[in-house]
Amino acid sequence: MGTTTVKPTANDDPLAEPSQPTPEATDASSKKPSRPEDLSEWKKADFLSAKRENDPHLVEAVQRLGMRRAGDASIVEILVALLTETPVEKPADQADSNTPPGSLQPMGLHAQGAPLEQVQAAPNPQMILAAVGALALNNTDEARGALRQIVSGQLRTDDDQTATPSAMRVLLRQPTPEGDALMLQALVEPQKLRKESGEPAEGVGGMGRPSHGIMGYGGNAGVPLSAEDLQAKAKELVNVLASESFRVKLAEHLLGGKATVKQREDLVPMLSTPHPDNVAAQLLIYQAPVPAKKLKNDFEKYFAEISSVALGHVLRAVADKESEPEETETPGIPAGESKESDGGWGGIKAGGDGLDEGGIPLGPSGGSIGLGPGDPLSEGQRKVNLDNPKVIYPLAKKLWNAKTAQAVIVRGDTSPASEAANHSFLLARTMPVDSVRAALFRLLSARFKEGPGQIFGNAGSEGGLPSSGIGLMGSPYAGDPLGASDGQTPKAFLDPGMLIVVKSLPLPVEKPPRSTTPKRGSSPQAQPSGAEALGVSGGNGVEPKTPEEQWLEASKNLVLALCQQCRAAAKTPTEEDSKIMSKSPIRIPRGAKPIVCYYLKWPDDASEKLGDFKLDPIEIYYTRIEEEAQYSRVEKYYRGKLGRPQQHVIGDKVAWIETLKEGSTPGTRLSRDVLITRSQSFAPLGDDLGTPRGRQREPAEQLVIETFTVETKNPAGAGDTEDHNESG
Repeated sequence: MGTTTVKPTANDDPLAEPSQPTPEATDASSKKPSRPEDLSEWKKADFLSAKRENDPHLVEAVQRLGMRRAGDASIVEILVALLTETPVEKPADQADSNTPPGSLQPMGLHAQGAPLEQVQAAPNPQMILAAVGALALNNTDEARGALRQIVSGQLRTDDDQTATPSAMRVLLRQPTPEGDALMLQALVEPQKLRKESGEPAEGVGGMGRPSHGIMGYGGNAGVPLSAEDLQAKAKELVNVLASESFRVKLAEHLLGGKATVKQREDLVPMLSTPHPDNVAAQLLIYQAPVPAKKLKNDFEKYFAEISSVALGHVLRAVADKESEPEETETPGIPAGESKESDGGWGGIKAGGDGLDEGGIPLGPSGGSIGLGPGDPLSEGQRKVNLDNPKVIYPLAKKLWNAKTAQAVIVRGDTSPASEAANHSFLLARTMPVDSVRAALFRLLSARFKEGPGQIFGNAGSEGGLPSSGIGLMGSPYAGDPLGASDGQTPKAFLDPGMLIVVKSLPLPVEKPPRSTTPKRGSSPQAQPSGAEALGVSGGNGVEPKTPEEQWLEASKNLVLALCQQCRAAAKTPTEEDSKIMSKSPIRIPRGAKPIVCYYLKWPDDASEKLGDFKLDPIEIYYTRIEEEAQYSRVEKYYRGKLGRPQQHVIGDKVAWIETLKEGSTPGTRLSRDVLITRSQSFAPLGDDLGTPRGRQREPAEQLVIETFTVETKNPAGAGDTEDHNESG
């Protein structure tokens, strides 16, 4: 950061020597040195005498000096002198003959005219904070060097308990390579900077005066920080203020050969806190070949939530909210380590207040630290707005890049699919990455007989992310299944390409439902659903009997969920939208007017949000039509447009007509899906179905028709694949 040096005038320079007083002025001020009432006129001697006399205006004077002379390295000398302990001078007749003249005054700064018998006042923590704040505003090489000397212990201050944490705060908020290296040392090797507790502090004379301290600082100002206290303060501040790059450096140290098991146990929980600033460091640990199974599982749950929210934004189903603050409060410190051994990697405490079922801290579990007067981070707790584009899109780039994708693939290949704590698939379902889709298809094909189960989360029963597997950040999307209710924004989001992955599996073939008007005198409520009549679960709490049927149920829930995602982003079509939708792989009837439509093409439509980061190609069309018509006529039209489709029943009232075939370009696959939601249940199948005798003409009914197409790279490979999802 560049700095501008302010050149003071002679009258404005606080380092200038005060003018020699006249004899009359000397006589009038012999009892007490005078200082100008205008604080901006204070000189070096005024600040030092004000410190000795505990002048109530000193804090304000220091604050004004810092603001008025920001970028001026010449005032650093004054600020250091105010921070440095000044031993009490003895009268000349009591001076130690072995003491060199002037050796008791640090930096040679002695207030001229001050009585030698005057005793310095107790340290003022408010003044300490003001002086450190002025060094922060100064932000010159000299100021940063003084701050590093405070933290390293080379500069002995009046109140180490206040000065050192305050200086560490500045180094973290104004990061430099030198400052980061020093803060890392305070975390991993504090004994090289301070004495361990119980050992005498050598060479720190006169630091025994008591101080009440403020806001978590001071309290025992005359005692220098021990190595343990230095590390504890560093952990508190790093958890709140450290930059992403610093956290990455800490993770690199913990992954390196020099890190001890104790260091990992002490410091990994801090990096495990679910916060965006930690994601880059967490990804390093996640991608590394280290035995930290439980920790990586917890990371996957957190990554899945972030990835889900990011998908909502790039799908345009969730609006960016840049106006909200990224952070307003202070997080707590993780409350210890896991009881379950994780190879010396510490981990996250299992159970207890503020923890979710997976063991990740949801909120503060330790006390806040005092940050000083007027610091906006000194009240409450830190909150994160994942809807802020400055937060969510950089995270999306980290989670959807090739290196992360490869780590997820490796984890999925080596993790037992039935393991409840395995969250690799939970994360994979939210990643719009071709390599992940291909790996999932390969894995799901090999484990097809196991059913969706943990392999595909709860898609077979809920259609969304497991309710117990998300919720780490208090996100408004977390913890609820997709497809919760019509017309609502989804609570979680899935990669649309997952539909092609699942439909590429060998799903069973259902007979198409038959539509008739109920017989006279029959009760529609008493009729079994079409799905039950077919012997397949229709979603009424009936558990599918075979893995094939379970996968079919998963695919039904998945298409419902993806249509709901589209509804959240859809809009009333304009003339331009109508031209675009005319190119949809599913042609709607002439004269039909969609109430909403949605079109998406990646990477083009994501470039504004993700910049140079390119998403793998995908193209989506969606329309929703509401009309009164005969079901059989609408069904016949769309069956004809799709050409030899498969047809299924979802619940009692929804017909799903679908195909999966080669896409518009070689190596791609196209899924075409039509959902027709009826206002009445399907009639049961029977021998008399379709017989006109004794039956009424089919009346028109209120229908909702949704068309959904998605085209992306073939997850089974670039070559031609049998369209086994089409009926013969």
